This record gives sequence, C-alpha cells and structure tokens, in this order.
Amino acid sequence: MDKNPEIELRFSRADDSAFIRELSIAAFSPFGDYADVVPGWHISDKSITMVACSNKTPLGFAMVSKSSGRYDQNNPGELLAIAVRDSWQRKGIGRLLLKSIENVALRAGIMTLFLHTATDNRNARKLFSDSGYRIWQIKKGFYAMGQDALVMAKKLFTEA
Repeated sequence: MDKNPEIELRFSRADDSAFIRELSIAAFSPFGDYADVVPGWHISDKSITMVACSNKTPLGFAMVSKSSGRYDQNNPGELLAIAVRDSWQRKGIGRLLLKSIENVALRAGIMTLFLHTATDNRNARKLFSDSGYRIWQIKKGFYAMGQDALVMAKKLFTEA
C-alpha cells in the first residue's frame, strides 16, 4: 500500500535524535556499529532527514546528503540511511519515505541519488529496484562486519 492516511511525513527535529539512534541500532547493527554514526549524520548541517509518524509516534526515517564528489555525476547525492520499525514494515512506509526523500533531494538540486545496501539485504534491494535504482558497482567487504555492498543509483530527473 503506497498511500496510508494515518502516516504523516515531516522533516526531522532535534528531539528525533534518540529515535534515530534507537532505530539505527536495531536496523543497522548487523552491518556494524551505527549507534553514533547515523545520529551524527542527522545533526550534521549537510544532511536532510524525513520522519514518518503515526499519531505523532516516529515509525521510520530517511536521510539524504549531497555527495562529497565521489561519484562522476552532476550534482550527486547519497541516501545515507532509511529504516522503518520492524512492526511497521511491509506497510508501504519505506516506499513512502523513499519517494519523499527523493523529492526533497531533487528540490535541493540533487540530480542522481546513490545508496549502499548489503548484497544480502533482499528487502532493501527489492524496494530500491522497484523504485528505479540500478546497480552502479559492488564493493567487497564494505561493511564493518564484512558484508559486500551494492552501490545503487537513480536519476531523479529526466532531461527534456
């Protein structure tokens, strides 16, 4: 389900830091210690974070940043993180967050969005593939726990 009337999307606030830390630990610990990394990105002035809520309770987040120039594209950006609470997964919230953060990125001047996902993270790979992301490259042993990563990319605009 792509549209869920009970889900509110909003820009993150400072008081979302504890939620982002908690969800980062739950979602990303199989890949390494992200307990401080993702919250650090959140408070950075270089990132933008969207939060999905139901009845004002945060359910998930997506975070984007302009790229530091490591991709040979005009105005690239990176989806730094996207996560949804386990109990709210498979309800379209990840897809909603992804579409929302893509729109935010495009408004920020990002033309191509890159991301990293573990090669064995089937749910994330399906979400990204179904949303138009294509494999850019494979990075062997990319994650701290040794997993390989797929770098995926999507052009956020079409040239006339």
